[in-house]
Amino acid sequence: MDTNKDDYRISFFNPTTKSAQRNRNLTIWLVCVWAVAVFGFQILLRVIEKPIPEKALVVFDSVWAKVQNQQANTEEHQNFIKSLMVPLAKQYVTDADRKVLENAYNWSIYMAYPDSLKETFQGQVKEFMDIKANLSSLDAPEYLNAKQLFRTDISKIADIGEESILFELIPYFLSTDMTNLSQETNDKLVSVMKTYLIHNRSVLTDTSFLGFPFHYFYSAIFLLVLFVGLCWIYCFKTDRWEKKAKADIA
Repeated sequence: MDTNKDDYRISFFNPTTKSAQRNRNLTIWLVCVWAVAVFGFQILLRVIEKPIPEKALVVFDSVWAKVQNQQANTEEHQNFIKSLMVPLAKQYVTDADRKVLENAYNWSIYMAYPDSLKETFQGQVKEFMDIKANLSSLDAPEYLNAKQLFRTDISKIADIGEESILFELIPYFLSTDMTNLSQETNDKLVSVMKTYLIHNRSVLTDTSFLGFPFHYFYSAIFLLVLFVGLCWIYCFKTDRWEKKAKADIA
């Protein structure tokens, strides 16, 4: 029998049978629903989001000029130190930015120390750095004692309570670069602080749903459920069409 081979070609976008047309239309409809749910939500987030600074940045902005000109009072200096610790505690800070933050942090602590204790503080930090460089175990008594010493002394200077998470972080940002505020720090500190302390937020990110921020719940949970639901709809519809076609033939 002579058969045209073109009869066996199947085109998704140009189906030749009614069932294939229904399958194409259903597939396109489901893909459109999925695309709107995924990309439409991301577009909506970008449209309504606004840059919102963290409290630490607001505090930093209010005292930086005075600290820079060495005109800050004790409370302003303490607030400056604590504001610097917030971005320093973030794990994704780049090495270059961390260097700027650590220079400002150590300089501000050094300036807050009484003049009679500045040299002693420098020696303690240098000794601490030597201990860290040659550390064989995190449980080494000299290392633990040195960390606790800095926590006790610096927390009093910076007015950081023992109940604060910042209290535990005090020793981890210390370095021997403390006597001067470098030109790089002067030039970049403001932009570095803004990089890590300004976040794009909206009602979709600030609203809580089932214990999750709504945008997280939507992206991590709802979209997975939606995908499974769309797959079920496809299977249900095609199965029903197939049963109807078999019944019509019978």
